[in-house]
Amino acid sequence: MKRNANLIILGTFVVLAAVLIKIWPPAAPVDTYYHLSVGRYVFQEKKIPQEDIFIYAPKNRQITNTEWVSGLIFFTFVKQTGIEGLYIPRLIFGLLTLYFFYKSIRLFVANPFLTGSILLLTGYIITIRFNDRPEIFSLAFISVINFVCLQYFFKNKLSNYVSILPFIFLLWPSVHAFASIGISIFALFAFLTLLEKRTVLREKQHEYFYIFLICVAVLFLQYKNLLFIFKGDLVAEIMIEMFSLKNFYEYYGFFGISQFSFSFYFVLLICYLVAFLNFLIKSRKGGLRNFIPLFIICLFYLVILTTPFKFVRLMQVSILMSTPILVFLFSQMTPPKLLKIKLLPIIFYVISITVVIFLISSNRFSRYYTYLQSQINPRKYSLATTWGEEFPSKIPLIINSHLETKRIFASNYWNSYFIWFNPQTQVYSDIVFETTTPESFGDEIKIASGLNNWDNLLEKYNIDTIINKQPDARHGSSTPVYNLNNWKLVFLDNIAALYARTDIIKSLPVELSAIHPELPTDLKFTQEDENIALEQLNNLLIFDPTNDFARIQLILYWRDKNLEKAKILAEESMQLLPKNPWFSYLLASINAKQGNCETAKKLEKETVKKALGDDHVKDLLKKSLDNCNKKI
Repeated sequence: MKRNANLIILGTFVVLAAVLIKIWPPAAPVDTYYHLSVGRYVFQEKKIPQEDIFIYAPKNRQITNTEWVSGLIFFTFVKQTGIEGLYIPRLIFGLLTLYFFYKSIRLFVANPFLTGSILLLTGYIITIRFNDRPEIFSLAFISVINFVCLQYFFKNKLSNYVSILPFIFLLWPSVHAFASIGISIFALFAFLTLLEKRTVLREKQHEYFYIFLICVAVLFLQYKNLLFIFKGDLVAEIMIEMFSLKNFYEYYGFFGISQFSFSFYFVLLICYLVAFLNFLIKSRKGGLRNFIPLFIICLFYLVILTTPFKFVRLMQVSILMSTPILVFLFSQMTPPKLLKIKLLPIIFYVISITVVIFLISSNRFSRYYTYLQSQINPRKYSLATTWGEEFPSKIPLIINSHLETKRIFASNYWNSYFIWFNPQTQVYSDIVFETTTPESFGDEIKIASGLNNWDNLLEKYNIDTIINKQPDARHGSSTPVYNLNNWKLVFLDNIAALYARTDIIKSLPVELSAIHPELPTDLKFTQEDENIALEQLNNLLIFDPTNDFARIQLILYWRDKNLEKAKILAEESMQLLPKNPWFSYLLASINAKQGNCETAKKLEKETVKKALGDDHVKDLLKKSLDNCNKKI
């Protein structure tokens, strides 16, 4: 039986390891590139940055770097194994987090199927935050501390892992700013243990003295971090993940985030409230000595579980910490006859593993972080452009090869990407928002949107390179720099358009003088420049054969001139860029024009699938296939 139980748990960890690998591509979040850049600086300069060295914006650049060790760890792996090396710390600390979470659950549950089910469902939600940020280290540290404290309080046994706590607390302030959470847990259990006077004074004085010593030491070492989690109003416009749930719903809408993890979180919260109320009722019958510490611990964890109402980012932390207490509370309840059926844990486990495997294959977690395309007229774009690249991957090489760039202006979301791949440059802003001033933030908005005095601000900050967003970009700015005579379009695709001041251009990869991406028409060139534009687009394809912008423009042009030529180019483009829905859309519209309605309808379904149900794409398809729809 024990061997079978071990196999069940081992299989559960294998599934969760697959989640950790599949949940995010390496360096998916923008923060990762910032931390890699910090790690590179520490490695090369052999010192910790005391100011924000990557920006030129006017703000207080003095910083206390609380995550430089994380950056150094990430950089070390990337330096040795490439960007794929980020999977290694993710797997190590992810599995450590889940292992100690499993041990915490095992304190109160013996059945392997029930334990495996809790580990699977909760573990999946926790792993969503394992996206190559310093947070992965905090989650592992919290899981260790939570287990040590729970075992000591509920089982009267001091784990051998307590010996690594001083090392964790000593390292934590330079790894991630969630150190205050670990201190809070540890301090609470030290206090609760003190309430257990009989145990402390008669039997385990040496153990408690050791715990008390650690507690005092870490409070002394980390007092600066204690208030981090309670800071209420950081720059909410750009600190999306620190939104409260209320603001999050207002920003994204209910259906944009009603995914598995949020549903699971609310179910967990309801279960906790039910179990907590049952505990309060039953505790009246027990002695006061047991009632007070358990009441405090349950109240403390209930506060933790409701923290995401203030900070959405802490949902996974809350679930990680509070689930073992929830399991304990339910273990004290007398189960109904239905729950005593022996096959029920097996059925629950089978359902759980089926759900998690489905979620892995469907990749639905990524839907939480999609942005609305327009704040003025949000046209149900909750899934818009999720097929495109997250970052303008071709731009850094163009900058390094053809420009003498010193100061880049781009979307804040892209800036960390550029400071990693173009270390010789600076950007306007990065992920260090705490020192941003209203003036600096206001100027950034003016430049990004071409508002009042934007061109003078370019001169004020000596900006020499601008990267604007293109149709398939989920993030980006739209600086109207094309209106200035001393600027040129250097390169573009359907993600980004690169402009540079003429005095810093060493050479042009392709001449693009006839291309105007700012035009409101589908074709981004004028009729007068038609011949020159076609030549330049073909040259762009020679320089960059997978350039989606050039391909889309040429297909659109030939669709009205030569259907067969447009069809050949669209089919070739689908082979080169199979994930991009624009080519299956264009091919569907070409087939509709040719009267091949059956093929057009098949391509319509394929396009909708690739575009993840995007409403804008559906509208375009409806118009393009109007003749075919009428025939049906």
